[in-house]
Amino acid sequence: MTTLWQDVRYGIRMLAKRPGFTIIAVLALALGIGANMAIFSVVNAVILRPLPYKDPEQIVTILGTAPKLDINVFPVSGPDFVDWRNQNHVFEQLAAMEEASFNLTGAGGEPERVGERRAVSVVRRQREFRAHVPRRRGKSRAQ
Repeated sequence: MTTLWQDVRYGIRMLAKRPGFTIIAVLALALGIGANMAIFSVVNAVILRPLPYKDPEQIVTILGTAPKLDINVFPVSGPDFVDWRNQNHVFEQLAAMEEASFNLTGAGGEPERVGERRAVSVVRRQREFRAHVPRRRGKSRAQ
């Protein structure tokens, strides 16, 4: 154990002798750790954490096709969705999702393309939907 502490003290002395190298090494470690945490956060949110629904493996996406036009994935129109929902005997429930994209501009900034998705015509059942609501820290407004 004493040799460990001697090695640690020696390492600190060497880092103190070369402050330029020390700064670059600390910055490289900080960037590496930060990038690792960012990537893990995305993987955790998208892949590892389960969806907040009962039986998420049973959620499917249904898309339209247009074989005469040689289109494999075709957006479904509103009237088609209503017909599918009314004539459905296979799925427990159907919901539609609408996608759109917009140009977002600020005061004197470059425009940026922003995507949006909205769920429309959704029927939520309390026993199936577990919403994750983050808790606020500190005093609440009711207090």
